[in-house]
Amino acid sequence: MKFLRKTNWVGGYTLVEIVTALATFTIIMLVVTQIFGRGIASYRETKKTQINLQSAQSMLNLLAKELRTSSIAASAPGTNSSTIRFFDYSQNSCIEYVINRSTGLVTRREAGYVDGDPADNTNDEQLNYCIGHSFVGSAETLLTGVTDQVIQVVNSSDDSTNPQVGKVTLSLTLGQGSNQSTIQTTVSLRDFNYTGL
Repeated sequence: MKFLRKTNWVGGYTLVEIVTALATFTIIMLVVTQIFGRGIASYRETKKTQINLQSAQSMLNLLAKELRTSSIAASAPGTNSSTIRFFDYSQNSCIEYVINRSTGLVTRREAGYVDGDPADNTNDEQLNYCIGHSFVGSAETLLTGVTDQVIQVVNSSDDSTNPQVGKVTLSLTLGQGSNQSTIQTTVSLRDFNYTGL
């Protein structure tokens, strides 16, 4: 009598099936990695833009606070200059802001005024000091990453028929591409007794 040996044949995967499975797994992992990589990069850019906007808002708040108690000393009215210089009567100081698009920096310089009454802006003594002042030393950097700026100055007018208090509008653009943001402020000057209002 012959005994037949019963063998259990366990089928395996063929080489083609293994290669196909590995290729599919690799493609899926690459897609998932790309999605997560783009998400993380987008988050970082958004966070960077948010920090830049917070810094810009802080700088604009400081500038607005100083301009509210000031008279413009040296900025051509209506032009888009990169420098604004003014005399701040509350601090009795000549202050200059410079916005440099090529470096992306906003810098500030200040020089105290030692003569005269800071409460009196009916004469031009403080403004003349500020116009002719040459700043020494390095400037304080307030903001980086500026890609564009607009400064519009309307000087105060003491015309008896139509007195006008001056104002300054400053607009800054930060960031690049889809993360570009613009922030703006407009501030009236302190020249109320200068204009006769």
